[in-house]
Amino acid sequence: MRHCALCMWLVGCADGPISNSVLYEDELFASALPGSDRFSPPADLAGAPVGPAPVLVEAHEAMDALSDVVSPMVAAGLALRDVGPQSRSDTLREWAPAGTAAMVDGLTYPFWVRGQVFRAHESADLEWTIELSDSAEGTWEIMGTGRHDPAGYGEVD
Repeated sequence: MRHCALCMWLVGCADGPISNSVLYEDELFASALPGSDRFSPPADLAGAPVGPAPVLVEAHEAMDALSDVVSPMVAAGLALRDVGPQSRSDTLREWAPAGTAAMVDGLTYPFWVRGQVFRAHESADLEWTIELSDSAEGTWEIMGTGRHDPAGYGEVD
C-alpha cells in the first residue's frame, strides 16, 4: 500500500505524461552521425576470401584503403553516440568534446571530436557537422559534414 501511495504522489507531481520521446529523438539525431553501418564495405566483400584472382586481391586492397579513409569518421560518430548529446532543442543536438582514436595505415591516432546535428523541421533531413582537435580545449577544425535522410540515405561533404 505504501508503494501505491508513493506512485500516486509521483504521478500527481508530474506536469504531464511521462514519456520516452526525448530518448527516441536523441536516437534519431544520433543515427545521422557517421557509423560503421553506413561507412563499411559490403559484408560480402569484407568476408570474401583473398585468393589468387587478381580482381579479388585488388578489391581487398581498395577496401583496406577505404577503411583507412573512413575509420576516423566512424570512430568520431561512435564516440559521440557513446556520450550522448550535451544540449537539446527541437531542431538541434550538440555533443561536447569526446576522446576517441582511429587506426590508419596500421597506426592508432588519438583525437577529440565534438559535433552537432540539425533538423529544420520534423520531416526534414538531418544535417551533421563533426569537428576534431588534438585536445578537448584545442583548436577545432571541421572533420566532415553531411546530410542524412531518416530513411537511410545521405551524403558526406
